[in-house]
Order: sequence, then structure tokens, then C-alpha cells
Amino acid sequence: MQPPEIRYVKCAGRDLAYEVVGSGTAGFVVFLDIGAHLDLMWTDPAWGQQVDRFGAQWRAALFQMRGIGQS
Repeated sequence: MQPPEIRYVKCAGRDLAYEVVGSGTAGFVVFLDIGAHLDLMWTDPAWGQQVDRFGAQWRAALFQMRGIGQS
């Protein structure tokens, strides 16, 4: 699976990075911890496999903490 586009939203005058994964009807928001990086997590094949496996059932917005990685 190809990594999704990294998008940005303004939050308190700063850009907050996020990705949208999956295509299902159940939706949720995930705030990634300090060890997660939006670009680097896609280098792990297991992560892409999990998104492929569950992506038909759910859709998630993955947000990265401010000051970490892309945010």
C-alpha cells in the first residue's frame, strides 16, 4: 500500500499534520504518540498490511503531535 498524502490543518496558529487511511464507514481519530512518525511508520510492512486488512471496515484520521515529525 502506498502511504496516503500528508495533510495539514491549522491549530492555534500552527500546522498539525495528519493522514486519512481506510475507506470503510466506521470512522475514528487517532493521536499518535511521541514515537510515531507519519512518514516512517509506512516503512514497516506490517503497518501497511494492517491498514489493508482493516481499511475496508474503518476510516481513520491519524494526527501527529505538534513538534514531532511533520507537525
